[in-house]
Amino acid sequence: MQAIVDLRGTFLPPELRQGGYLGRVGRGTLLSARAISPSHCLILATGGAACFEWGSQTPLWEFECPASAAAFDPASGRIALAQEHLTLFDAAHPDQPLQLPGHDGET
Repeated sequence: MQAIVDLRGTFLPPELRQGGYLGRVGRGTLLSARAISPSHCLILATGGAACFEWGSQTPLWEFECPASAAAFDPASGRIALAQEHLTLFDAAHPDQPLQLPGHDGET
């Protein structure tokens, strides 16, 4: 399995790619920041997720996806970003995020 700290590039969920998405400015509101290795930090924000080396202002990789909630599982290297859909980003297949549709009903 590819380690999440070894990824490079920018990744998008399918609906943004197909809709002609060009990119975003800024990262949005911070949801979570955590060390994922001695030299790497994972930022989860309302604009998506990004991995940085400590002291760097340029991300090693970014996953652009609107989110109001986010979670990271260090054991699997998966990131979950949720807004209207739940999007699972897996380091093993970064260009193939899994999307689970949401609903408008009560829970």
